[in-house]
Amino acid sequence: MEHPDKRRALLTYEFPLAEMITGYYDKLKSVSRGYASMDYDFLGYRAGDLVKIDILVKEIRLMHSPSSLSAKVLKPNPEP
Repeated sequence: MEHPDKRRALLTYEFPLAEMITGYYDKLKSVSRGYASMDYDFLGYRAGDLVKIDILVKEIRLMHSPSSLSAKVLKPNPEP
């Protein structure tokens, strides 16, 4: 953590871009009442611990549709 002046703090983290896209920015603005800002640099592609989620319709996986109902998401961390 860096303190550019007495009223500001600069935090530096590395985390997946997908986490920022799925609500991190909105949460940051919400908890800071709109005062916090965020900037990011793309560091490259990395292997991730992913799982595939399929949504079944009447217990059938729709595999022929180009926009099939599935997504690859980060595997959630187990709660301590």
